[in-house]
Amino acid sequence: MKHIKLFEEFLNEEMALSHLEDQFGIILDLYNTERYLELSRIEIPKEKRGTGVGTKVMELIIAFANEQGKPIFLTPSKDFGATSISRLTNFYKDLGFVKNTDKSLTRNTMVKYPN
Repeated sequence: MKHIKLFEEFLNEEMALSHLEDQFGIILDLYNTERYLELSRIEIPKEKRGTGVGTKVMELIIAFANEQGKPIFLTPSKDFGATSISRLTNFYKDLGFVKNTDKSLTRNTMVKYPN
């Protein structure tokens, strides 16, 4: 079953923090809806992996979400260069993400609630 957003969510959705793409040389798809942020893609080039770029970008995203008072939803995926779902899941857990048990907003598997 595919995740279907409400039409109103699409109308009120915007890209957030797109300037981080140029600043860090990454690809970022971060959507800002009225109720939450959805990180659907963060792609760190191979030559930049292991340098802390991913952690730094995620810290900036988390700070933005905290300022907005919104949770961040995501689903770890190997679609954009990751070599292991479990390694990626642990990366997000270390940043404070937990399993998303309430699928009323989104079907993403992980969430970080604002501080």
